Amino acid sequence: MKIHFCDLCNESVPQSELDQGAAHLRKGRVICSTCESLMGGDPAGETLSDRSSATKVGSASSAAKTMTGDSGATQVEGRVSGPVAYPKDSNGALIAGFLAAVSVVLVAVVAVMLIDRIEAVDKNYAAELGGLRSNLSSMESRLNERFSEVQGAYLASSSGLTSDISSIKEARLEDNRLLRDGLEENQRALENLRERMGAMALTEREVADHARSIASVNAALAALDLDLNQLAQDLEDRPSVVIAAPVIVDNTPTWLTLVEDLKSENSGVRWNAVEDLGHTSDVGVVAYLIPILSDEDTFVRMAAARVLGGLGSDDSIGPLITALGDTAPSVRDAAVSSLRMLTSQNFRFDPLAKETDRVKRIRAWRDWHEAQLVTPAG
Repeated sequence: MKIHFCDLCNESVPQSELDQGAAHLRKGRVICSTCESLMGGDPAGETLSDRSSATKVGSASSAAKTMTGDSGATQVEGRVSGPVAYPKDSNGALIAGFLAAVSVVLVAVVAVMLIDRIEAVDKNYAAELGGLRSNLSSMESRLNERFSEVQGAYLASSSGLTSDISSIKEARLEDNRLLRDGLEENQRALENLRERMGAMALTEREVADHARSIASVNAALAALDLDLNQLAQDLEDRPSVVIAAPVIVDNTPTWLTLVEDLKSENSGVRWNAVEDLGHTSDVGVVAYLIPILSDEDTFVRMAAARVLGGLGSDDSIGPLITALGDTAPSVRDAAVSSLRMLTSQNFRFDPLAKETDRVKRIRAWRDWHEAQLVTPAG
């Protein structure tokens, strides 16, 4: 069931009261039965004084109109009963009835003005509320746009920051790789330096050994000179007839005894044998020294590569080219020095270079050597 509300007291008014005439709808305003009775009316439009009066002389209707200004904001018409004829001896009752009618009219006028004022306030409130809602919607739209802009800027900056971080990470990885390569190169250089220092120490010991050997030889020669002088003196004292003894010539090289030392299990003995064979300056020792380029000891291989260059035999060129691929930088260094001495060629072979570069230079040496074998020089 539909429920209305009184425009004066805001009490609920069921639709059934409007249908039964207990409540009224005046100029679009709902007025409940209570307010209607206070205003002095009834469903038939009669006043309370008409009901209470025992003698009703007549009734008349009067209209009370109230205007609030030229604008016509408020206009109210109220129905009041006409004056009632009372006996002349009841003047007090007549005055009281008149005052009651005036009070009812004033209450109705004030109620209608209050209703109009409330409607005006409602309209102003609705207008202000609509403006606030519009401002709120506009502000929300601007905030959404600003949020989208800030979000886009944040995404752009975060994307750039991610790219910068990735670039820095790649640069750091490249720096680390270069540092590792440099460290490996330094380690190889340090190893080569240690090997060279060891070779120098061995060379110093070799020189000292040779010095002692020379001193011994000098002492032996001095003793031999004394023996020869004594022998000459003895020959002078003997008769002049001398029977010549047959001269036996021994063509066996004296260094053959050193060849056996090349097979010793002691690397020091093998190293001394290589050095002693090199001091003979006999190219015949080359055939015995070439296999030593594959010795298990680094210093023995290095000594063999160095000695072969000093002997000056072309038979050493091929094995020395193979020695350029040795695992020890010191052996590679001795081999390339001997090759330059024997061939007067320089293919810019670096014993400390990377393996790929060394392989290219070794191939250049081999190509040159094969060309020399096909067409001998001179």
